[in-house]
Amino acid sequence: MTEENNLREISDIFTKEENNHLNRNSFFDVDWNRDYKNTIENILRKTGLSCIPPELEDQWQSFLQKYTEGYKRQKEIMANNPSPAITGRSKFNYRRSDKLMARERKMSELSDKLVAGFNKKVRSYHFQQSKFGPTAEQRHQIKREELDKVIAVGMTVEDGIFGEAKVLKINKKTYTLRFNSGHSFTRDKIFIKPIEQANEQLHTENKVLAEIQAIRIQSSEQEKEQINHSRDERQ
Repeated sequence: MTEENNLREISDIFTKEENNHLNRNSFFDVDWNRDYKNTIENILRKTGLSCIPPELEDQWQSFLQKYTEGYKRQKEIMANNPSPAITGRSKFNYRRSDKLMARERKMSELSDKLVAGFNKKVRSYHFQQSKFGPTAEQRHQIKREELDKVIAVGMTVEDGIFGEAKVLKINKKTYTLRFNSGHSFTRDKIFIKPIEQANEQLHTENKVLAEIQAIRIQSSEQEKEQINHSRDERQ
């Protein structure tokens, strides 16, 4: 999953009416959905990740939900606190404005803490990667993504345990398959191979087995020759 795909999955958080409301007390016409996505894009870029790995997916979704709630609340506070240049000094409520500004600062601090917390988890992830390398799940995910490039709905594939099956649906980590037995169920993609690849692997395995058998036969014949030669020398 590329960073572009991560961003594509982020939907608008304001309706057109809400966006207009946020701009009501402003001199500028801002697209706050675009501003939000730019903010998220900057957060992602600073993590050093080209995409959100499976190990961080839950943390990312949790962060995104909380950060989005805080972002919306902060902009609502801002919209309800117009500057004296818009209301006029005589109508401006300084006491109310100070309270709203304090709340906005608090929301901003909470958002910064959320970003810092997520970045800490990313640093831990980077450390684990540099020390131990890719995890088993990461290797599995790489294999799933490679399989999705060549496997399509309707294709016949080979399951390492249950044999041939037809692909009914492509899921995030699994394929929904219909087997020759007539049963249909999901299987993790790591157990599946395109039928051509499965046949090629079987051919390779058979070739290796044949070579091993030939070596064994040759070794056996050499041993017999050595035994016969020793007998001849003794006689």
